[in-house]
Amino acid sequence: MHRRPTAIFTVPASEPWQLRWRAFHDPVAIWMCARPADLRAALQHVQEWQAAGYYVCAALSYEASPAFDGALAIRDAGLMPSAWFAAFERADEYVPTEREFALGAAEVMCEKPRYMDTVRAVLDHIRAGDIYQANFTVRALCDFHGDALGAFGALVQATRVPYACYVDTGATQVVSMSPELFFEKRGREIASEPMKGTAARRPSWDDDEAARLALMASAKDRAELTMIVDLMRNDFGRICRTGSVVTADEFRVRRYPTVLQMTTRVMGTLRDDVELFDVLRATFPPGSVTGAPKIRATEVIREREDTPRGIYCGSVMLCEPNGDITANVAIRTLEINGNTATVGIGSGIVADSDPAREWDEVLLKAKFTQLRPRDFGLYEAFRYVPQSGFQSLDQHLRRLEHSCIYFGRPFPEERIRAHLTELALTLGDAPTRVRLDLQGEEIELTLMPEELGWPNEGVVVMIPDMRLDPEDARLYHKTTLRPEKYTLRAKAKTLGAHECLFRNLRDEFTEGTISSFTFRVRGEWITPALTCGLLPGVWRSGQIESGDTREGVVREQELHVIDAIRIGNSVRGVSTVVKIIREDGTVVYDMTKART
Repeated sequence: MHRRPTAIFTVPASEPWQLRWRAFHDPVAIWMCARPADLRAALQHVQEWQAAGYYVCAALSYEASPAFDGALAIRDAGLMPSAWFAAFERADEYVPTEREFALGAAEVMCEKPRYMDTVRAVLDHIRAGDIYQANFTVRALCDFHGDALGAFGALVQATRVPYACYVDTGATQVVSMSPELFFEKRGREIASEPMKGTAARRPSWDDDEAARLALMASAKDRAELTMIVDLMRNDFGRICRTGSVVTADEFRVRRYPTVLQMTTRVMGTLRDDVELFDVLRATFPPGSVTGAPKIRATEVIREREDTPRGIYCGSVMLCEPNGDITANVAIRTLEINGNTATVGIGSGIVADSDPAREWDEVLLKAKFTQLRPRDFGLYEAFRYVPQSGFQSLDQHLRRLEHSCIYFGRPFPEERIRAHLTELALTLGDAPTRVRLDLQGEEIELTLMPEELGWPNEGVVVMIPDMRLDPEDARLYHKTTLRPEKYTLRAKAKTLGAHECLFRNLRDEFTEGTISSFTFRVRGEWITPALTCGLLPGVWRSGQIESGDTREGVVREQELHVIDAIRIGNSVRGVSTVVKIIREDGTVVYDMTKART
């Protein structure tokens, strides 16, 4: 069955939660270019349709490059069209809906030894002075079944990238999760945001923020980005008014679900005589996917890559009736034909690149294919005392703010505080527990009256058999995606225990389901380090800040040298652990009996 051509574009926004999408159906005209030589006329048609009040979707393959400069080297793409265009009368709002699909993991079509050998060959070119940088890419294949629009809807909600788009030409479906802006034209103003510098996300706020700052400070990554920014400045200089090209937001690092990415914004004012073909002649293909100098870099790419790139490293553009244009760099992009999805993955090779690290970066970038949307909220719980109000409120809100930033969520602090002020006016004379739920920008406050303290006789805890993975981000944030560990507190209670004491995959103690622990080991108080896999508890933080306790690693085999254990949280306060049992009931620590 032949599909009707369709296009969907993200409406870029300053924050990921503000993204929305527009859909285009039933094109009034479609045209293609089988040869790069036909592109100038095709792009003239784009401007004509825009002037007539239509939207135009344009998909340019990387192999369209020689249309703009015959010296740019490409691999022969055979009968593959260089570009596809469609004109549409109107834009409709698009809301991602659930559709059946199955997208397998990306399997890189290049063995690691061969990849590393090729990177070394590119480094030889750099050392010889041929180039400063080259973006070397490989192809990966994914098994695909079902609805490609379902894959787009799922991925776009999971990634929340600003330049995602979907194009169904009727023959091929393109699902692009691009985070990178090739250029946007607003009136005579033009801007680009080259992207270079990648780091893996870390599960905790502290480690993730440290990774962000390290990427910003990385000499290698800053040099890599600076080369491409300089290239784009030069490209813009060919089409912009003299003196108008400037940079802004230099070395900004953005968070995406699996990676941190660094960008710099380049801006300029187009000369009055510059048209769309002129813009592309000066800038295409994007410097971030070629290298520098661009022409020689494309020659190295042609020598070292095995296959044409196709739409990958090209661009998908939305051209609007008012003359505005938004064009992405088609990276993180699936090209779906039948039951196979092809995805290109690459990295920028510079003089101090390490082949093994570049390989790791390729694998990291490929992970986007396995992202799926997760509907969850964030929450905090704190104690209310009539005489003094909400306890440790600032600390709770800072932790919530960090989680909002981490997950790309809004943090309406002023509204939260206003809601709490209103709630406090209605509360009685007894201390109580308040739960704050944040789902998007929706705030819900719930009173949870319960016994606020620990048993007077001390606390019994159970060590579950289950180990926690310290790479699981759910352990570091209070989300409604509750890890499986929370179900084990009920089992602990059936054994006479009040709480659990978990271990991670490295056999290190972590935390409980609602509490933190400190251990007195040979006279020194130690609390498990965040890297063990645990929430940055408010009570725990207070113990560290007081100077009474330091972070460290404590294992079960050290119980014989532990002479006291404290358990606490900011709602219940602090108590002493008097007994530890295993999940089978075996006692492994008992302070109620004399210890040797």
